[in-house]
Amino acid sequence: MESPPERPGEDQKSEYLRRWVGDLHLDASAKDEKLRRLVEWRRGLSGAEIARLYQKQYHPTYLNLLSVFGETLSAGEIQDLAVRCVRATAWSESQFDFHLSKLIAAARSARAGDAVAADGRRWLKLRGWDTALIRALLERGKGLIICTNRFSLMSFVPLELALMGFRTSVVVNRRFTEVMQAALDFLGGAAGGEEAGGGEAGEGAASLRNISRLKVINAEERTGVAKFVDALKGGGIVSLNVEGNTGADGPWGQGSRSAVRFFNHTLRVKNGVARLAAALGTPLLPVTTLSEPDCFGRVVFGTPIIPPRSSSPSDCEGFVRQTMQALYARLESYAGRYRDQWEGWSALHRWRVEDAEGSSPAVPPRNVDAGEVFEILRGGQSFRVNRRRVALLPAEGGSVWVDLKTLKSYMNPAWAGEENILEALSGQDGVNLKWLDRRGDDPGWREKAVRLLSYLSASELIVAC
Repeated sequence: MESPPERPGEDQKSEYLRRWVGDLHLDASAKDEKLRRLVEWRRGLSGAEIARLYQKQYHPTYLNLLSVFGETLSAGEIQDLAVRCVRATAWSESQFDFHLSKLIAAARSARAGDAVAADGRRWLKLRGWDTALIRALLERGKGLIICTNRFSLMSFVPLELALMGFRTSVVVNRRFTEVMQAALDFLGGAAGGEEAGGGEAGEGAASLRNISRLKVINAEERTGVAKFVDALKGGGIVSLNVEGNTGADGPWGQGSRSAVRFFNHTLRVKNGVARLAAALGTPLLPVTTLSEPDCFGRVVFGTPIIPPRSSSPSDCEGFVRQTMQALYARLESYAGRYRDQWEGWSALHRWRVEDAEGSSPAVPPRNVDAGEVFEILRGGQSFRVNRRRVALLPAEGGSVWVDLKTLKSYMNPAWAGEENILEALSGQDGVNLKWLDRRGDDPGWREKAVRLLSYLSASELIVAC
């Protein structure tokens, strides 16, 4: 692997260091200093630098946080929260990659005969495992589906289940399939195969050789569902991220979806996990992973969801609806309490029912009454963007407005020419009569601008102040 330059640019440093930490060919001891540098560098970044260097994560995270907490938190508080969320996501990626490297090093040592390194208990980072509950659910003979969420430590769940001796499959999208499979191939080869005799599942029997019990299922392959079913029929565990929202038709496919309420939004989410549970009679076990200040992290188990014995279509549909709503209600509870630990904020807009296609604010029909707008302006007031309703995202030549209610995006209209109306409305002074008079030589332009203000005001995107 190519070494990073001695002085990479700020916009390159994170990627270079992340690649070093995630390189499975490098020994863990060679990464200690790189990880320390990465942590120190990220810790020293200001909020503005985080927003700039991680903008693909920051901007959607900020937008979605604003859409949920815009009525209860100030814009500054939401910006700070978005920065914390991005920091946590970046750290969790490096954390898991580094942990895999340490596991590989220990597995190689175990294969060489180091009995201490072979003891997998030292590699269980999460507290709170209820292996008795897991075994009791598996004893029903229908397999077990463990439903995780996008909290920072979720990737450790299937890994630790396998280390404890449970035959586990993890369902991931196409991109992560290759990453996970490569890591497992390294681990399996280093550990030397499955634990002899299979080992009794439980924390006390954890062993690095059990890593071969972990299999990867690509959710976006046509054979993914068949592998999912085979794993359950074989009495194993399938672990998946509930809000992964992908399948054979990809993340944008509309098949097998349910409407659920989540905070103040309606979402359309993939419901295949509930349908499979109903068809196979497989129990679902919700699991949330939380970072803790006094330890690495812990798992929190929800109440198991047991499918009904009835297989009638109406009972199945009712179970699917109730199960998906229950899973997202539980997610809402934890995402609301541990806001900076849930990584799903960056993707929330993808699942919302509202149309998210961009547009530019058209000139409203001529029958829009602009008289009220003129009266407000003549009275000395200005119009400004409604920051409770609109998210401002940076773009070339100014800002793009995103309506948090409809998810429609707006850019300065082409007819406005060099005058950026949306930028003016976003500024401290807003748009007043004096500002409009700047184009007094063009009555047609001024008429369009007033009708635009009428449209934006009626849509609650701007307010008079």
